[in-house]
Amino acid sequence: MAQPAEESGDQSADPRASSEKASSFVPVPDLADKLKKIDPNANIEWDGRRLRIQVLNHKFSLFLATSEIVIDGTPQQSSSPLRVYRGELFVPQDAVDRIGEVLAKSPMPPTPSPSPTASPVVSPTPTPAATPTPTPTPTPTPTPVPTATPSPTPSSTPSPTQTPPISSVTAPALKPAPQSPTPRIAIEIRQSPGRVQLPKPVPAKSQSQFEQLVHERDAIAHLELKSYGRTELEAKAKRTQLRKIVLDPDDGSFPSDSADVRRMSGVTLQITQKIKSRLAQKGYEVELTREDAQPVSLSQKLERIIASDGDLLLSIRVGISPSADTAGVRVLYPSQTTDYSVGKSDAANGNTVPLDQQYTPFVERSKSLASLCLSALKNEFSGDDSALLPAPLYFGRRAPMPSILIVTGYISNPSDRNRLLDEMRQDRIAELLARAIDQFASGMRTSEQLSPAGVKKHE
Repeated sequence: MAQPAEESGDQSADPRASSEKASSFVPVPDLADKLKKIDPNANIEWDGRRLRIQVLNHKFSLFLATSEIVIDGTPQQSSSPLRVYRGELFVPQDAVDRIGEVLAKSPMPPTPSPSPTASPVVSPTPTPAATPTPTPTPTPTPTPVPTATPSPTPSSTPSPTQTPPISSVTAPALKPAPQSPTPRIAIEIRQSPGRVQLPKPVPAKSQSQFEQLVHERDAIAHLELKSYGRTELEAKAKRTQLRKIVLDPDDGSFPSDSADVRRMSGVTLQITQKIKSRLAQKGYEVELTREDAQPVSLSQKLERIIASDGDLLLSIRVGISPSADTAGVRVLYPSQTTDYSVGKSDAANGNTVPLDQQYTPFVERSKSLASLCLSALKNEFSGDDSALLPAPLYFGRRAPMPSILIVTGYISNPSDRNRLLDEMRQDRIAELLARAIDQFASGMRTSEQLSPAGVKKHE
């Protein structure tokens, strides 16, 4: 399973554009803001094909190529796959409602009721809760002691509609962003009234896809990867020589058996091998995470990237979208603007930087490389849909080097498809990207501003 690292479902029509669809999709930033208010430790990660959410000890996965949502390991159907429009990810409203229903049923620490006998002096130190209570001013819940704070008297006729945990996860509706050209959709995560209708389970194949993902995560957790300190990473970020380049070709691990999906693996490998050949001619050492048609697991790729001691990571992807109108080039780079985690050193390991924060010293160089590559490809393949986008890339966040991901086109679009399958056009793509990387290396040596305006064109 390769790193799924591109927002490849970019739609030609805004999901919020029509009245029919205006309430059917929710932007991920809006959903993330809601979840962060419910659980400040919520983790939201988009790797280009799967949206992973962990909140209140629940795990959710949504997909770009299939209409499904996996809730705590159980696959279910949703009304639509994830959608991407102009670089922004959207989640079907029914999937958002499903998440809200699950969170509404989650046990949460009850809000303590006022007690005249309670005293801060005699109150025992509260045990930290597994999940923080999302209140504006959290108040620690005392451990019940016979002679201290009396326990609340249980109701003789409990009613599920009066349970505090359900009301505690209700978040206020969002207001439109003041500077956004298109107003955000206001959403509210809450338990739907009435009886919850459970969707039909997806076929067993999707279950195996999820199990494979879980297996990959377990494998990654047991990897013995080299760790880096902040000082060491900052020194790498100041290197002035580009020696070794790591190229990552997609292996086509979409949850689908379509011919297009199978063909994607071969196309990305062909383009990547052409890039390798041209970079080798320029004197660079090049390593591929996959050398042939055999898929390479996510853990194996990550292990190879970190062990390579490379100076640059370039991932090549071929996009696919439910909409045949989606086309063009996308260049993505890791950025703190799309990172919900906080980069902190591990106190137990001194200055060690967490694995998913190793990208932070390389952000500026990653963005500069992305700008160079987009400029090269955009001049060759004209189109208004080409874009430079920050994204929480899985490998990009964990790579101790500048890193970007390039979507060379969409095989689901007829025009892009013809270009991607044309050997001569593949050669042209490879030549342009190799030239952009060489320009990036020249900028490293001369300490110039690494941008299309600051680097001389390759002669």
